[in-house]
Amino acid sequence: MVLQQQTRVKIWGEATAKTKVTVKTTWDNKTYTTTTDGEGCWLLTVSTPVAIVGGSPYEISISDGEEIILKNIFIGEVWFCSGQSNMEMPIRGFDGQPIKGANDVIAKAKPQTPIRIFTTDSKDGNWIRQFSKQPQTDCKGEWLENTSDNVANTSAIAYFFAQYIQDILGVPVGIIVSSWGGSKVEAWMSREVLSPFTEVNLSHLDNDDVIKQPNVTPCVLYNAKIAPLTNYVIRGFLWYQGESNRDKPELYSRLMPVFAADIRDKWNIGGISFLFCSNSPL
Repeated sequence: MVLQQQTRVKIWGEATAKTKVTVKTTWDNKTYTTTTDGEGCWLLTVSTPVAIVGGSPYEISISDGEEIILKNIFIGEVWFCSGQSNMEMPIRGFDGQPIKGANDVIAKAKPQTPIRIFTTDSKDGNWIRQFSKQPQTDCKGEWLENTSDNVANTSAIAYFFAQYIQDILGVPVGIIVSSWGGSKVEAWMSREVLSPFTEVNLSHLDNDDVIKQPNVTPCVLYNAKIAPLTNYVIRGFLWYQGESNRDKPELYSRLMPVFAADIRDKWNIGGISFLFCSNSPL
């Protein structure tokens, strides 16, 4: 995994209610403590140093009486990458849609390169689509090393962006990829910011109807694929989407500024970068 450099990052989890939790970080040999709440949830913040070029991975020890150790942790730059198929398209390409130079990139990928990939719909090599009517606190996913297999199946846009950042800054880069082909921006927005848009139907959030098309259903991707990760401190947000909203450009022009502002608000990080790709006219 990669933690954002030179800031205070959040570490959180679950344990027995009203239990002391101790966290130790090897980059500064500091110890942090907190106590779980009545439901067993806990959260604390730890300080991260400046990223060291070529530095060895760190470890984090977490204990509530029983210790677990998170290994292979880098300090660097972290970006959240989201959108529809433009963002989802893997380096290996789609059927009949190869990516120029992909084979070379895949062949040269090696774990020693400090790029790490987290994909929200990937767990133990399985593809798991996630959506929800209510905001979630956890999601499926895992941090992956920079191997050929992992690189081949990760977002091309996100990975090439990570390579560029690393080439320029020379520090480890982590990308969190949370995308869904064919998705509308409304699916990625929270209920509170969509409610003022009377033309957007939110009735499905309060009934028992089965969600048949999650990628175009308001709020359900935000709830499952963004909300659980807003505690994870990032440098910025990379967005590539728009085609699925092409039928209502006027509405889209009003939704996007609200979406970007809400992302900044949810992460509660002043000045967080929000980079997006604008669609060109046909």
